[in-house]
Formats: sequence, C-alpha cells, structure tokens
Amino acid sequence: MNVLQVCKKMPVPTKDGEALAILNMTTLLIEQQVQVTLLAIATQKHPGNLADLPKDIKNHIHFNQCNVNTNFNGLTFLKSVIQGDAYTLNRFYSIDYEKLIQQTLQQQQFDIVQLEGLYLLPYVELIRKFSTAKIVLRAHNVEHHVWQNLSTNSSNYLKKKIYQFNANSLKSIEEKSLESIDAVVSISTEDQTFFKRQHHIPCLNIPFGVQLDDYQIHPSLSESVSISFIGSLDWLPNIEGLQWFIEKVWTSIHQQFPKIKFHIAGRNMPASFKKTHAPNVIIEGEVPCAKQFIAAHPIFVVPLLSGSGMRIKIIEAMALQAAVVSTPLGASGIQYTNQSNILIAQNPAEFSKSIGSLIKNTSLRSQIAKNGRQLVEKQYNNLQLSKSLVNFYRTLLH
Repeated sequence: MNVLQVCKKMPVPTKDGEALAILNMTTLLIEQQVQVTLLAIATQKHPGNLADLPKDIKNHIHFNQCNVNTNFNGLTFLKSVIQGDAYTLNRFYSIDYEKLIQQTLQQQQFDIVQLEGLYLLPYVELIRKFSTAKIVLRAHNVEHHVWQNLSTNSSNYLKKKIYQFNANSLKSIEEKSLESIDAVVSISTEDQTFFKRQHHIPCLNIPFGVQLDDYQIHPSLSESVSISFIGSLDWLPNIEGLQWFIEKVWTSIHQQFPKIKFHIAGRNMPASFKKTHAPNVIIEGEVPCAKQFIAAHPIFVVPLLSGSGMRIKIIEAMALQAAVVSTPLGASGIQYTNQSNILIAQNPAEFSKSIGSLIKNTSLRSQIAKNGRQLVEKQYNNLQLSKSLVNFYRTLLH
C-alpha cells in the first residue's frame, strides 16, 4: 500500500498536539509496512525541517516541504468575508504547495491520499485530477465546534462576531466536504458521530496513541507536589482556558496551599502570560522536552473551555503517570472514568476541590495516576491502532 500524507503543518519539532498527531499517523502506517510519502507546509509561525524527523521515521519514508506565508492578510480576510468563505481555510492554500502535490502525484501512484485536517480540502480537486487514489480526511477536530465555542465564551463583541462568522463558514464547508472525499478517520468518538450523522461515508475512529516504550516512568522526577500545564499558546482555546484557570481557580488553590507552584509551558507564549503577577505561577515558556516537563509535576491540568477532537497531552500525561484534572470538554474524546483515572471538574469550585484533594491525598493521587497509565496501555497502544487503520484502508480499496 502506498499512502500520500498531506499536511498543513510541519510534524517537527513535535512540541504541540497537531505535530504529534501527524507524526503518530505516520508511525502507525510505517508499523504496518506501508510506503509513506509526507508533504508538509512550513510557515513563519511553525517553521521546521523534515530532515529533522526522527531517524526511525525518516529512513522509512519519502518527504518534501513547501514554505507558505500564512500570516494575517487584511485584504484576503476582507475578500473571504465578502465571498462568505472561511478565512482560516484560505490561509493554507498556496500555488507552490499545489505544484508540489501535483508533481508528487505525477511521479508516483498512490492508493490513499490522507489529508491531515479540514484546511487541506482546497486541494481535493487537484488530487482528483492527477490521481485515482481514495481521499481520506484525517479530522483532528470538528473545526466549526472550536470556533462556535470561542464565540459563545467571548465577552468581546467584535471577537464574538468574527468567531461566529468563521464557525458558520467552516460548518458549511465541513458538511459539504464529505461529498468530495471517500472516507474520514476521526480522532475522537464524538467527532466520528458528527461525521457519520452528516453523510453516509466510511468513518473510522483512530485516537492518538503512544509507543509505550517511549513513556517510561521516572518517579524520582516528581517527589514534590506541583501542578503543570503545557500546550500550544498560539491556539486560542488554550489561551482562553489558561486565563480562566489563573483568574478563577488559581487564587483559591494558592490560598489553601501557599507553597504549591503552577508551572506553565508552551510555544509562542503571548506577552500577557510572560508578564503575569499571579503568585507562584512559574512561566517556563518553550521547554526542551515535554515528557520530562510533565513527568516533573505530579498534577496535570487541562482547563479547556472551547475545542473539539482530543487532547493529546492528556494521553501523554496519563502515560507518564501524572494525575490529570480536566474540564469535561478537555477530556472529550478520551474513554475515561471520572474519579478512577482522571478527575473531571465542571466549574472553578470543582476544579479547586479536585486539585486540593490530589495535593492532600497522596494515595488518591497515586491511584488516579496508576489507573491513567493502565487506560493508555489498554486503549491507546499504537500497535493495536496501526492494525485497525491499515485494515480500514484495505476495505476502502476493495
């Protein structure tokens, strides 16, 4: 089987959820002896070089990349508004990337073209013209849900309107997209339900999985109690959730446990976070190794209020035996059991209470962490997921 993996983002460096998700799909295919060609867009915001791919991946695939300017363009935005298009979608269309895809399709024959996200749909017509391959959308989110949540939660009138406009545009595109592709591979069961409801199209759910050997436990790193958050801080839902946590939850935590520290890490951190004066909030910025950062702090928080898909960092935190506290939306897409392998908090009071119980009760913290690891071992093991994915692709081809 020969698969062309088309990406709107560089999968290296692997310092955010989308990059990890892309590379994870590459890994699943390689494990089942699939031939993979990976094409990716490099932007000013997310630069990278595919030559930096891990050796165990780089030595088994073909790859190429294209530089694309996705910076905000007022003229393009205004044009999108007038035409009723989604500006966030148009940002990732590039003539140069189109030429690279065309050249690749003319040089090789592919069985599957896997589009890593909704924003690559503008290239479907080109792919149909130069290939007979089945086109599969790897849906990282139901994108319009993300923007709808942002609009609902925003108190800024102008932002609310812009978010709502984008949500409406993306919803229309997502619903129509199923008519132009052959199948969907979702990342959460909730997203799978949405796609199945919209159109009679083959749809398989493949969550983010891990190579368990890459997530070894180092208890010595987490002897003292501390709290952590890590995520891409150029993604609006992460910014929104983190601001909410600091303003609505952290004050209560600090009053009860004045020695406990909250460590924040992530790429492209806004200046407002770097200047925070919240007590015992430690701004780490971009860290060299996300796994070591998570493992160093026994409690991991996911205060997400907007979004869709699946929070990959929860799977990583569970694999590293950190005790996770999350909003229901943050844990969406994960087959968790509340009070067993995670603590779910609906509001600031519940969030504060859940974190407090983990700080005070060592045995509870240990049990939640241990059960989280067991969940990952049973349901998010790459070996099992890779077989399901390739078997699904075989059914599409026959």
